Amino acid sequence: MGNFSNIDLFSALDLDDLPEEKKKELVEKMTELVERRLMVRVLGFLSDKEKEELDALLEKNEGVHEFLKARIPNLEALTLETVENLKEDLVGLKTALLEKKAP
Repeated sequence: MGNFSNIDLFSALDLDDLPEEKKKELVEKMTELVERRLMVRVLGFLSDKEKEELDALLEKNEGVHEFLKARIPNLEALTLETVENLKEDLVGLKTALLEKKAP
């Protein structure tokens, strides 16, 4: 996995000139992607009973972070890794698309 933590993703994707409102929309969409990817990874650490408890917390929209942090000691590292993986995937997709366009 490459180190993308210090790159500006908008620059890496050549989106610097996007209006701030569009950037905000993209950040929201990328946040949703990270949350989905993280949830898939997190579920692998939980028992069936814990998954049911998590579902109940998600429905109430409370205590989710505390619940996960108590059961997954490396939650912060897992979150950062998930963010970095998304950045890497997006930059890789851009590169692949540009290579396809090249004559």
